[in-house]
Amino acid sequence: MARILVIDDDEASRAVIEEILARKGHEVTLAGGGRAGLAEARRQRFDLVLVDIIMPDIDGMETITELREMSDALPIIAMSGSSPNSAGYLETAKVLGADAALAKPFTKSELEDAVAAMLAVEQRARGSL
Repeated sequence: MARILVIDDDEASRAVIEEILARKGHEVTLAGGGRAGLAEARRQRFDLVLVDIIMPDIDGMETITELREMSDALPIIAMSGSSPNSAGYLETAKVLGADAALAKPFTKSELEDAVAAMLAVEQRARGSL
């Protein structure tokens, strides 16, 4: 199916997301922070990236900005929920280049639906090239 990069400093969140996406047949690469995620994105091509906003090394906003500089076409889903300002962070992430946003905690079906929607857009974009 798709190659998906998950960038999140929370190990438990990464594990849950990986399990859900792997069960759908996706190849999932995990990164524990913005620096590691950007390094992975430079090393290999992904069909989709999920990025947490609140991270200690490079936050999700900067990570999204750098990912967008690498590729205008790469679908990005921003995730946040550990702060009272999460909704504002997610809106800012969209302004910076995220294509969609998921507020944590999200359900399995919310994650699956967001991923499916972004992959459908990516597939249509590839087909129109």
